[in-house]
Amino acid sequence: MGEESVSLLESSCRNLGNLLEELSKAGVSVLKTEERVISAKPVLDLYVSKPIDDEFFEELYVKSRRSGLMIFQLKYDDAYVIRATCVEEPRGRRALQIALASIALVTVFLTMYGYTQEYYRILRTPIPMATLVEFSMAFTAMFMATLLIHEAGHLLIARSYLVPVTGPYIIPAPPIQLGFIGTFGAVIFMKGLPPSRKSQALLGLVGPLMGFVAALCMGFLGVSLSKYVSIDEARELVSSGEASPIMFHPLAISILESFKSISEGYVLVYHPLAFFSLIMFVITFLNLMPVGQLDGGHVIRAFVDSRTYRAIEQLTVLTLFAVGLTFLLNGSYGGLIYVSSSFMLLLIKAVTGFRPHPGPANAASLMKAKHLAILLAYGVLLALTAPIPI
Repeated sequence: MGEESVSLLESSCRNLGNLLEELSKAGVSVLKTEERVISAKPVLDLYVSKPIDDEFFEELYVKSRRSGLMIFQLKYDDAYVIRATCVEEPRGRRALQIALASIALVTVFLTMYGYTQEYYRILRTPIPMATLVEFSMAFTAMFMATLLIHEAGHLLIARSYLVPVTGPYIIPAPPIQLGFIGTFGAVIFMKGLPPSRKSQALLGLVGPLMGFVAALCMGFLGVSLSKYVSIDEARELVSSGEASPIMFHPLAISILESFKSISEGYVLVYHPLAFFSLIMFVITFLNLMPVGQLDGGHVIRAFVDSRTYRAIEQLTVLTLFAVGLTFLLNGSYGGLIYVSSSFMLLLIKAVTGFRPHPGPANAASLMKAKHLAILLAYGVLLALTAPIPI
């Protein structure tokens, strides 16, 4: 490269000299450069002599991020291009985060209060108001901690690769008294792409995995504290409208219940912590669906190309609807969870846009045989959280 080319690069973005130096050290020559403007943002394309492997690209990605750059590796026909653009560190809207979290704390507390009150009423166990409030506050703290542990998993991976993110934002929802559970969950927003397919898969998997473990701990405690009522009493409670049967059962809950002996002729009334761990399992299952920018989408997109992923998206929605409809036609109302999930996924796609999943920053990235362990963990997590109609 001549001096004129170097000054062109440096005039477009600071710290490009470091990128060029790293490429040179690795024996990668820059054959030519092109300036472009994409979405009103200047970028520089460096046509390189050979593609960069995953390990070096991840290292270069992290170093570039520390220098204020975001890099991508693209392929045009037979040419490989390192695209560089200047990025500013994303700034979260702290006031909005605090406001949303405060509202969610109130709505989740009201949900915990309402369910806890009903739980003790069903058991015909009087509970002082002060104790009810204390229990509800403790249950709220545990539920919110489980929610945040999920997001912490995403942040752990994002920050280890310096993927720019903002959040988490806890989304409030109507409390259980108005037909919901107090929150729609929490989200973080990625302001860039993860460097490789491996990092993208981990970004999608570690959040649900950590959230699942936290929910499992909460569920174990909740099932241990849950009480029994006779089947006849349970039927009376349902027929009078005082209680509602749960029409689906994630495998994780069944495993937890196996540690608690249930006498013949009795059924378990879920303690608030057990019930909300079940809800967390179902939310995790939905989040694991390979649709759009959901966590499952990041995992599956890491193993397939864009066209295959779009086909998987469509097949997932159709399969959920078909499975739910089959159960409903056979008299199991638990199938409604699958039908409603299929429509919810379509809504998520509509809200987030029908654009294809972009994949990682390194278009030449490949998954290796050892990375199949990520896919295996994803499958196990999916099986443990799937709501099985009963």
